[in-house]
Amino acid sequence: MRRFAMLPLMLCLIVLSACQNEAFDIEATSINVYENQLGSGTGKLQFTIKDQDTINDLLADLRRARTNDVSNVDMASPDFYLDFIHDEEVVLTVGYYSEPMDGARYLYKNNLYKVTTEIK
Repeated sequence: MRRFAMLPLMLCLIVLSACQNEAFDIEATSINVYENQLGSGTGKLQFTIKDQDTINDLLADLRRARTNDVSNVDMASPDFYLDFIHDEEVVLTVGYYSEPMDGARYLYKNNLYKVTTEIK
């Protein structure tokens, strides 16, 4: 009987671990914020975020966020692109919308992440 007592706990752990967004399991020491020019993903550097608490909080929010697939949706390009930097190397690039769209600001690989955290 005791063998089966751990089964619900194990199932919960498996389900919760599957809900995390693995792309955001990274370490970053800064985030460069670039203005998007004509949807090209390149643009002028606007500012850099170096506060480690801010970076870690944003990554944690993105890891546990719900997503919407937008691969078949006609929508505007992100206003900005965020380059997550670790050891002077870009480890991840994410689109950012100034105004949330259905509770989402962040775009990565055709998925909108239901996170409204603003970058400043």
